[in-house]
Amino acid sequence: MMKWVLILAILAIVSSQVTELRESDFSNGAYIISKPGTYVLMEDIYANPNPKQDGQHAYDANWPRPWQYTSSGGMFDDAKYALGFFAAIVIQSNDVILDLNGHKLEQAPGFALLQRFYAHIELADRPFIFHQGPHDFGNTAISAHNVVIRNGFLGRSSHHGIHGNNNSHVTIEDVVFYDYEVAAVHLNGVRNLTVRRCKALYNYKQQAILGGFSAMRFLRPYLDTLAAVNPPLTLKVQGVELTAASIRQDVVNIIDQVYEDLVVKGLKTIDKVNHGVAYQLLHNPSGLPDGNAYGFVVNRLGVAVNGFPLMSDTINSQFRYASDILFEDVVVQNQSIFVNEMPALNVGTASSPNNAHDAVGQVFQVRNRDPETDELITLTSEENSFATYKGSILANTQALVAKGILLGLIPTGNPLMNTAVNSITQTVIEWIEKTHTLEWLHDNGVGWLCNGDDMFHVNKGLLGLRIDAALNVVLRNVKVSGLTNKSPLGKNYCGKKSTVKVHPLDTQEGCNSGFVSGYSFSGSQNVRVENSEAVDLESYTASAFGFCFKNDAKNVVVVGSLVKNVQAGSHVSNFQVYDYNPTPTAKAIGFGYGPIATNVVFTNDCVKNISSPGGPTCEIEFQANPSDVIEPSCPADPPTPTPTPIPADVCDTGRGCSNCPFNKGCSFCVDIKSKKGNCINKDDADTLCLDGVLVNKLATCPGKRRL
Repeated sequence: MMKWVLILAILAIVSSQVTELRESDFSNGAYIISKPGTYVLMEDIYANPNPKQDGQHAYDANWPRPWQYTSSGGMFDDAKYALGFFAAIVIQSNDVILDLNGHKLEQAPGFALLQRFYAHIELADRPFIFHQGPHDFGNTAISAHNVVIRNGFLGRSSHHGIHGNNNSHVTIEDVVFYDYEVAAVHLNGVRNLTVRRCKALYNYKQQAILGGFSAMRFLRPYLDTLAAVNPPLTLKVQGVELTAASIRQDVVNIIDQVYEDLVVKGLKTIDKVNHGVAYQLLHNPSGLPDGNAYGFVVNRLGVAVNGFPLMSDTINSQFRYASDILFEDVVVQNQSIFVNEMPALNVGTASSPNNAHDAVGQVFQVRNRDPETDELITLTSEENSFATYKGSILANTQALVAKGILLGLIPTGNPLMNTAVNSITQTVIEWIEKTHTLEWLHDNGVGWLCNGDDMFHVNKGLLGLRIDAALNVVLRNVKVSGLTNKSPLGKNYCGKKSTVKVHPLDTQEGCNSGFVSGYSFSGSQNVRVENSEAVDLESYTASAFGFCFKNDAKNVVVVGSLVKNVQAGSHVSNFQVYDYNPTPTAKAIGFGYGPIATNVVFTNDCVKNISSPGGPTCEIEFQANPSDVIEPSCPADPPTPTPTPIPADVCDTGRGCSNCPFNKGCSFCVDIKSKKGNCINKDDADTLCLDGVLVNKLATCPGKRRL
């Protein structure tokens, strides 16, 4: 009783302190909430801090100005904002209500291009906990507690909708997410989380660039420093001395070119004719996110980029488990990815491997390929005995910064830079500058590591809900549908066996970039799933699961839930390929749990239409002694109703937008009629209805509730 009295008292105080937010509040950087209160969006927000000005290089745009850092009297901590504005709204106070008020918050196109690490709402004053992440973000951290986020739309984001570390008593309700690249919500180490009546409608599917673009952007302060060194620092490539100033100019030019094509001109891809070098290096053929992606993520405290955790490891470490989690009436749908596996040089040892990465954590990219010819860009040959380094703008930048760090030319006390992150060694620099072959490099102890993306995050695939190392979890009426993982088979640089770990931080064998699962629980305990669905899941090359319980998951009950239309390995014509590829054989599983999961119970659940051409299928797969399993029991399908003709100005979700008068650029259809049609697109999104929710007050949604 006393607990509820305290909560009501806090809400009463918070509600009395209302701050109105408008787009102008975001023009000079992140909006920092440092005091309790209610904050209300009064209009749609297109976050675009410090946008590009006439005559300014895109290289310098959307970045904190020097005088905005605290070292010069500004409000943005040098270390915490060293990689730019990591959020639009930074909540670093307890007792906060953020009311989106029916409005939407999105990144402007230019900001989404240039700020590749970002969340609309960060629930702390820094994006990483101590000693983690691609930079040293300082020695202090403030996490938010007692936070409510509600009532609106979080759209285009280069990374997350909502992100946080070490939070407690967080409620997210009546929020619609769309056009994110990594996850709608990602919370590490959260306690007492409620996510209710939220929808993750679709991830971003028009991404024109690969992840390497972010390295050139984030290495900016290092390049600026090295370009000013006298005498000039150089990197010798194929006998030619490239100065730091010339490499910096190459980076300025390529960022300007990409910005011109994608933002100024609004092209769908980099201009191949006029900007061929940028196209060859950065073009993303699939247009999909090129790394792991999720709908919602709950994880133990700390990054989720390594392998799937165990609860036993979590309890005995500094990374506290998440606890008391509720997802209710939540939807995840229409997500697709194409993971770009990036083999990394192993500059460690066999017993203590370490990938070669630059000063902001990006893999040193020597195995990237031309998007059309598939020829190597940075190496001269496929054969180790002939392959030498010929360079690219990206790899030259990474190597130059590494050389500068190794020579002590980067000041160690500058909070905008962190020399400790770089792992590109003197041996690699010698290989480059003396035009040695890859065979020489391998003879000097440098091998390969695999199953990582551009940041060498462990490839885990596409997961609707990922809940790891969490205690006391309830999912009620959660619907996951339309997950498609289009990733190719794994690369063979680290061997052809799927029974060997090819990434040093993975907890699974083989390459798993193509994996898809509606729900994934690793090490989570005391889990109850009720009346939830995983429908229309597909992996082109790997396994597909409806529900997956990994590692030491324990005390799990799944009741009245449905798995339907699951396809594994759908684009593999010859399943013998798995005999000589690191990707494990594709299998389609309704409900599955691993060899050390215990007390997993399935009751009144249903599995329909799962397939894996040439591979195994199973309604319930257990790799240990079976728990108290009640076999799936599916009710008969109702008769198919006679389709109703669709008026010319109305689109039905399952039928595309061909009859919609406003279907230009259509990316989502709804099953209601509004005054201007039923397609969500760039031109008309402000005046339409979305799943019965009023997006704009000019539209009407008869008989539907407003968000």
